[in-house]
Amino acid sequence: MSGNKVRIFLTIIVVVLVLSVGVIGFRLTRKPFDLVEITLNKRIVDQDESLTLTIHNYGFNWVQFGSIYEIYREYDNGTLRKFEFPDNYAWTAALGEIAPLIGSNSQKVFTNLEPGNYYVRKAFTIVGIGNFHKTASFTVK
Repeated sequence: MSGNKVRIFLTIIVVVLVLSVGVIGFRLTRKPFDLVEITLNKRIVDQDESLTLTIHNYGFNWVQFGSIYEIYREYDNGTLRKFEFPDNYAWTAALGEIAPLIGSNSQKVFTNLEPGNYYVRKAFTIVGIGNFHKTASFTVK
């Protein structure tokens, strides 16, 4: 290898190492709860349109969760009411786990709802830390 190629190669290695240490250091300074995110693939849906909730694990611990979630409707006056699923709505018994650092898992969200603003609330466990929940909002038009 020529001297120029070696310098470029070494520069790339140093940049990758610095970025890796920065990312790991950033994650070490955050609380485990802050390293789990809940996202929806859409913010506005039509009634009964497909909506996907994804749990992302950017932390160092395993994350466990069940298939169940809660939906709350927010009314114009600011009050919230928990949505009661129909009696014939079946939950799967599946339990999920998400690996540390870059794992994620997705599930469909019930959207056969009246037009309005809603929150989906998902409970999860950070192994070795405790039980938590996070919410994400969406609108049915």
